[in-house]
Amino acid sequence: SLRPSAVIRVDFLSSEEESEGEIIGALIPESYAAEPRLRIESYRKLAQFQSTKEVHDYAEELKDRFGALPQEVTALLLETEIRCLCEEANFDQLEVKGNEIFLRLVRKPGDKSVKFLRLAGKIPTLSSKTPLLKLKELIAFLKIRIHGNTENTV
Repeated sequence: SLRPSAVIRVDFLSSEEESEGEIIGALIPESYAAEPRLRIESYRKLAQFQSTKEVHDYAEELKDRFGALPQEVTALLLETEIRCLCEEANFDQLEVKGNEIFLRLVRKPGDKSVKFLRLAGKIPTLSSKTPLLKLKELIAFLKIRIHGNTENTV
């Protein structure tokens, strides 16, 4: 694809299975899909997705194959959805530190400066407290950036 891949770094997600406090794992645990080959194939698929529809369809496929999604898989799918939305919104990096959201805009050719999204001159912030709600808040925020507020359209 010609679209640059966005880098997602959020301080409340981990690639480890052990979750502690406000950090949860974003992965496919062995307890959910036992075969390493299936887990590797899933990570490969997720890395190639470019639309939230692909992520949603794959979530359904996982539920059909392996049953209800554990928290870690839900977090991984939401993180993938966030990457797809960042790419669509022309951000090449999203980083969350504390409650601040640093969204770096893709540089135009010849542009040397790095630009981060600001709203009314400020770095946007998250209000949710738990990791899964923070991920959902990021998705809602990005959808509004892309589509505007489309809640009241037919």
